[in-house]
Amino acid sequence: MIIIILSITELIVLLSFYYNYYSCEKPNGNLLLGVTLPKEQIDNIEVSAVVKQYHKANLIWLLMSVIIYLPCIALCKYISLLMIYYIFYTILIYYVFNRLYIKYFNKLYAIKKQNKWYVGKTHIVNIDTEASRLKSTFPVSRIWFILSFIIAILPFLIQPFNRLLLVFPLSAGFICVLCVVLHIAICKTGNVVYSENSSINTAINCVFKREWTRCFVLLAYINSITATFMYLLVGREISYLNYIFIPIIIESLFTLSAIINAYLKVRRAKQLCLLQNEAPIYYDDDVYWEKGYYYNADDTHILVDKRVGIGMDMNMARPFSKILSVLIIAVIAYVLWLGISFIPLDFGKIDIIVTSSTVTINAPMYPYSFELSNVESVTQLNAFPPSYRTNGAGGKRFAIGNFDVKGYGQSKVYVNNANKNVLYIKLKNENVFLNAPTDGETEALLNKISP
Repeated sequence: MIIIILSITELIVLLSFYYNYYSCEKPNGNLLLGVTLPKEQIDNIEVSAVVKQYHKANLIWLLMSVIIYLPCIALCKYISLLMIYYIFYTILIYYVFNRLYIKYFNKLYAIKKQNKWYVGKTHIVNIDTEASRLKSTFPVSRIWFILSFIIAILPFLIQPFNRLLLVFPLSAGFICVLCVVLHIAICKTGNVVYSENSSINTAINCVFKREWTRCFVLLAYINSITATFMYLLVGREISYLNYIFIPIIIESLFTLSAIINAYLKVRRAKQLCLLQNEAPIYYDDDVYWEKGYYYNADDTHILVDKRVGIGMDMNMARPFSKILSVLIIAVIAYVLWLGISFIPLDFGKIDIIVTSSTVTINAPMYPYSFELSNVESVTQLNAFPPSYRTNGAGGKRFAIGNFDVKGYGQSKVYVNNANKNVLYIKLKNENVFLNAPTDGETEALLNKISP
């Protein structure tokens, strides 16, 4: 089940990457492969040859990406290795798609420079005197973010703290903060000049700010709701871990829909306005995109329209963009560390050592011990009662740590899932559930621990 859900998720991601880079093969005004060309040169033989080479390389990498994904099927039994491989796989997919684009962008850009095909002005600073005097009444209010933050911290208010699941509210909080910062950046940024007609510039910039600020508010809510749901889902029954990718798929679809909706509305407004425009202004910004991302120290904008695909890119010459990039890398590193920390759960085991006075449980991440003198009773159960994690870990192999067990309350749990027989040990101040991999070993523990 988990591999089917994961495969659907990866298919969405892979097709998104492919479409994102495939879109630059089609002319977008004067842009082709991200290079600004005179309209009469769009169908040039040299240009068409580069586009065909890029299309072929992109398609080959798409097929190779599917093959590289196949080890995920073999790793689906080991959540830790699956997480680690999947993170590196996704980074590799993005990296190669991007490197292919940069390669053919520079190839086409070299042809352009060789033939001296320059279009319009160099985009250094965008200022529209009339538009800049307008008050920022058009963007969606930042007050709407408040509820998204409340939803992000909701798990801490309705369920006991679980440090292993901390990644969900932390990621939700990070995305909410990021969306707020991007909202502010959109509101504070100067207006882009598209025409010598100030009314047209004002209309396009107003639509741009309204739609993208609305998009960031929606993204904050989508992420907070998804993260909260996953925290509560995984914190409940262990078997629910198999369904964690369902909300991820749903979140991906809603996120893509919100971004595409904002992009299309801005694009449509721009097209409608410029159709009535008799004095358009063209910019030749190619020199700022040579590295595969936008880098223009003279441009005060933090966010700019993407040259490839849908959405916006950051101006990496701005300090904020550099800080944000570091934070994103830190989040990826944290998720990778989380996957590494799960390795003992996939390959470790529960060792229970009983001496004349103490029971010592050596278990991955959650070791525990208690004195035999504290044991009040030991009962053998035919099955482990329904429970959910409060600060523990588990999967197909075993359940370890602190659980809220139905009918027993907060308990220490060290259960091998392969064996249904479980010992319930009532201590003077705590409940403990444990067993061994086999019935015989569990029976031996019962005889040793019973008072």
